[in-house]
Amino acid sequence: MIRKPDQVKPHDNPLFLGGHDSTMSGSRCGHGVLVMWELFSNKSYRDFAEIAAREDQLVMFLRSSLQELEKELRVDLWLSHTPGSLFVCFKQPRKDIVRRYSLASMLLNVKSADGTVERRIYSHICVMAHITKKLILRFIEELR
Repeated sequence: MIRKPDQVKPHDNPLFLGGHDSTMSGSRCGHGVLVMWELFSNKSYRDFAEIAAREDQLVMFLRSSLQELEKELRVDLWLSHTPGSLFVCFKQPRKDIVRRYSLASMLLNVKSADGTVERRIYSHICVMAHITKKLILRFIEELR
């Protein structure tokens, strides 16, 4: 309950309608709900299981490809992956690669075994439906 003088009147022309939306699923627009409804109404449990298995295989392929590259180049790529996760984290590559593949990057302070703190910039890839083996191979080739 709120007193009438304290009520906020809605704008005649709200900015969020038709404005640029930079969030992944949308902001108060309802499109996300419609997309999810369409997805859930057209896919079976088996379909989702197949999608999950495919993406898990691609995550393992990406991770093993980066591990092979690490050995080949004799460079520590700071690889990190949590089992069951779709994310693989690694040392940030050149800026042109970060831009080309739209990699998210984050500065982290990492404590080493001897107790010193090292500032590292990590990038990560989230394996989603649009990621293919061919794209991963092209990415690995560019890292060489």
